[in-house]
Amino acid sequence: MKIKVLAFAAFGEILGREREVELEEEASVKDLLDELASIVPGFREAAFEPSGILRDYVLLMRFGSVRQGFRLRSLPIMAV
Repeated sequence: MKIKVLAFAAFGEILGREREVELEEEASVKDLLDELASIVPGFREAAFEPSGILRDYVLLMRFGSVRQGFRLRSLPIMAV
């Protein structure tokens, strides 16, 4: 299935504003994040702690039907 990833702020600079990724039908969000980390330089360091957990400032939102693919938005939370 095709997944459209919409990225903003720092992740938009790393991933590009929009990116499509092809994954297996049974893929999870973790599979998507692992795929992005393997194909996009700098994504793993920006999105994950050295321990492998997702950084606190990463916000993921899923929109749409999984059957038709879905869009994933990645928003770093800005501290004020």
